[in-house]
Formats: sequence, structure tokens, C-alpha cells
Amino acid sequence: MAINFTDQIKMKYQIFIYNFGWSPYVEFLDGPIAKFSYFLGFVGYLILFNDQVTEYFQFSNITSITRPYFILDGQTKIRTIYFGMVLLFFANLIYRIFRPWVLKYGRNEHEFSDYGIRNFTAYNYIRFNDEIRTDGHQTIYGKYYSHEWDEFLRLAIGVENKTERQTGNWAEAKSKFENLLRGICYEIFAKNDIKRRKILFI
Repeated sequence: MAINFTDQIKMKYQIFIYNFGWSPYVEFLDGPIAKFSYFLGFVGYLILFNDQVTEYFQFSNITSITRPYFILDGQTKIRTIYFGMVLLFFANLIYRIFRPWVLKYGRNEHEFSDYGIRNFTAYNYIRFNDEIRTDGHQTIYGKYYSHEWDEFLRLAIGVENKTERQTGNWAEAKSKFENLLRGICYEIFAKNDIKRRKILFI
């Protein structure tokens, strides 16, 4: 049965909403051009209000051939670029203030998991596990088996009761259960990457 146009649009919209997160836009919001926009505040006054500087940077002086791509004079083009960069500066500022915490440790799930394997402790992963079990999973990585987690926990922090006493070995647990820990990192990144979507939209 063929899918009509309305259903196709609806399906694409649902896919977009499901995947609408911060990480795909990091290169735009926090890339080299966005960071460069910070420096324009120092030269903005010169560009906007100094006639000699504006005249020197006239687009028409770059080449002797006039190319009527835009019906704007050179000064207007310069100012338009400047105000565009100012908006990009504010976008970067909003990103740095309101971005989900996982983006501070990695721009995508792979960088985040690499950071997690190197730096997170067993108790970080215990907190992550509690969050996944309480709120449910966002990706297939959050559907790991409970017995695998229990085995990791026994090896990572040890166990001590009336019948058994075992000292924890974090390095060994991290090495043996690396795939489990990376999967947990992927899940935590995905869950947090889609938070504060209204601010991301702004």
C-alpha cells in the first residue's frame, strides 16, 4: 500500500522531532566561525562607524569586475555581515549557557563515551543506571541486561556480606565491561541531547 504525501510529511516530521537534539548543530553553534564572532566586538565599531575602514573594505574594491549578486552597496554588505556575526555570537552564548551537560564532555556520543571510559567512576555509572531504570531508555543501548549490570557492579565495587567477601577492582571491571559502559554512555548522551529543545530552537 502506497503512503500518501500527508503521511510521508507526518512520518518525516516525527523522525525529525525524535532526533532533534543539540549535537548535530554543535559545529554551527560552537564551531570556528562562531568562536571567531567573539572577536568582532572589538572591531565592530571600526567597521560600522569608521568611514575610512569601511571604504577600504568595500566589496567592489576586491575585484575590478562588478558582479551584481546583491543590490547592496559595500558598506551595507559589511554591516550585514557584522550583524550576522553578532547574532551568531549570541547563539554561541546561549549554547554555552543552556547546552545539556553531556556536551561539555563530548560533542557526540563517541567523544562522550571516550571521556566516560577515561574519567567516570563506578558511582557515576551507578547514577546513570538509576536514571535509565527510572526514566526508561531512549535508544537500544539502554536495554542492557540486569544480570550483566549486576556482574559489573560486583567486580567494580566488590561485595561484602555474611557469606561472601570480594574486594572491588575498578580497572578490571572497566576493561571487562567496557562495551556495557560505552552503551550506558551512549544512552545517557542521547537522553540528555534532546533536552531543552525550545532553547535549542531559539
